[in-house]
Amino acid sequence: MKKTILVLMTIVVCLISGAQAAVVGPAGYTADFSTLPVPADWATRSITGGANGVADSTNVTQVGTNVAAIAASSITTAVNNSSPTNPPAAALASWTSAGTAFLATRPTGVRLTLLMATLVNNTGSNVDTVNISYNLTIVSNVTEEVTGHLVYYSFTGAAGSWVSLVAAAASGPVTASINTPWLAGTSLYVLLADDNGTGTPDTLCEIDDFVVTTSGGSLATTAITITSPTNTQSIVEGANFAVTTLASGTITGTGFYLDGALVGSDATLPYSVTYSNVALGPHTLTVVANNSVTSSPVQITIVANNPPGVALVSNPAGTMLVGSNIVNTATVTDTDPGGSVQRVEFYLDGVLKVTDTTSPYTYELCDILAGSHTVMAVAVDQAGARGTNTSSLTATNPADTTIIIANGSTWQYLDKGTDPRLAVPAWPGPLFDASSWSNGVAELGYGDASNNNRPETTVVGFGPNANAKFATTYFRKQFNLGDPTAITNLIVRTLRDDGAIVYLNGVEVFRTAITNTVVANGTYTPPAVGDDGTFYQVTNISPPYAFLNVGANVVDVELHQDAVGSSDISFDLMLWSQGPTGPRPSIVLNLDGSVTITWPSGALICTSDPGVPRASWTPVAATSPYTIPPGSQAAHQFYALLLPLP
Repeated sequence: MKKTILVLMTIVVCLISGAQAAVVGPAGYTADFSTLPVPADWATRSITGGANGVADSTNVTQVGTNVAAIAASSITTAVNNSSPTNPPAAALASWTSAGTAFLATRPTGVRLTLLMATLVNNTGSNVDTVNISYNLTIVSNVTEEVTGHLVYYSFTGAAGSWVSLVAAAASGPVTASINTPWLAGTSLYVLLADDNGTGTPDTLCEIDDFVVTTSGGSLATTAITITSPTNTQSIVEGANFAVTTLASGTITGTGFYLDGALVGSDATLPYSVTYSNVALGPHTLTVVANNSVTSSPVQITIVANNPPGVALVSNPAGTMLVGSNIVNTATVTDTDPGGSVQRVEFYLDGVLKVTDTTSPYTYELCDILAGSHTVMAVAVDQAGARGTNTSSLTATNPADTTIIIANGSTWQYLDKGTDPRLAVPAWPGPLFDASSWSNGVAELGYGDASNNNRPETTVVGFGPNANAKFATTYFRKQFNLGDPTAITNLIVRTLRDDGAIVYLNGVEVFRTAITNTVVANGTYTPPAVGDDGTFYQVTNISPPYAFLNVGANVVDVELHQDAVGSSDISFDLMLWSQGPTGPRPSIVLNLDGSVTITWPSGALICTSDPGVPRASWTPVAATSPYTIPPGSQAAHQFYALLLPLP
């Protein structure tokens, strides 16, 4: 019976040892790496990037920033087996039996190579001090921004919990001590980080004879220790921070204190409470378990907050064509310990347009209006401090055009899903009655404010079902002209997402992204049409006389979705005109009712109805100036200059 019991006990001990990581017993722990370690003891991973540029860890601070984002639970890959040769350059750490046998890092094609030991306190005590030593050999040293290894430790392995232990930068013995209580039965993670230097191949860093010993402490009973924040840590004002712990023994409840005053309690593993609005200055943190067991105090300092820094880039910048799309990107830096950026507010000419809470912080200024503008980015941190930067922009119209309809004009629109073609008189056309339609300033649409940080000026409706939006939305605008014959070319610029058809006085003059021969109220544009709600589709109408009236004119547009579940639409339209580039006649109404026409010498004056081609107009046998007596002219008379051929 005793043999049976002894055998069972032996089996249990073996199972426990196999299930745990590297066990630190009363005699400590030693690894000479004579055999390939298992991932539960020593594991590796890399951080993607490269040896040069923004992806590299080119200094101690950048290495620490990269390490801070890593959790121990993500470092699980076995080290490479390079035995029996020396380890080559590789993304992951390697093992070899060459020489005295060792582990090594030699990063290539990555930003960092990480090598982590997972240790478990099996001393039976809550130890006060952990001593770590090993031998480091640096071979073939080439240019490295951070030589050797930076070494960190954590009792939890959580991202953000790593504490700098030692910077091992030369061959020889490496020693370091951790003077924070290590509770019995809990883990300790030791992490070695090797950056990828600019030299090729990277420096080989060999690790051998890794030894861990402990000292001080007491037998493992009920105990609790604060693992975060660390002692003497600084935290910026206004930052919420979690006080986290490790515990051993039987615990039924915990109380978390700030300068002796209770902040909160937690009865569930892992014991933790979030502190907020802590006053400036030094403070003492303690945790009490079972109303009787108190942790060692941790001293922290709440430091004054500084506004975050903001760099604003607008692309394009400076001067651009009216209607352009400008992508504004804010890069925010917050160097305060524990500081965080809550949001970035973007303003256009002093008016809030976008609030972005996620990096990269962007605001797309779509369809910029003519004139000078200021874009301002305001970064707001956890304490409400605001950092600001601005960018100046100017949008201009072409010099050789006359603006008939500017972008950002007011349009009538129909967003009810009904078909205006069924009305009497039918749409499109000058006689259609749109008095019941809504009115709004362009850009008109929906969906881009939330999806692309590109807010519409007027948000239109899409129906009761977000998954089955109306196929077509209709837009209409009236404008007046004096003499259409002075126009030699019309330029229609249409901002559309997804497809559009443009009508001038009821006649189709332009369609974009719609290939259907017959288009109805329920027609969707062909699939895979690009989202062109950020730039204008342009067409020229020349000659435009057949489409224009003296006095009232109207533009009608039908805008179609490309699919029933499409997320957004966008619309605006500009109508520009161009006139003759040569000399024009001058017409003056005299006091006696006569009309005097003058023109440059060498030109021929002609007259006719504008619907007749100008080559067929009738020449007037007169020289400049030419006076038409009172009462002899028709109700409407049109004149043009016919220039001689060169």
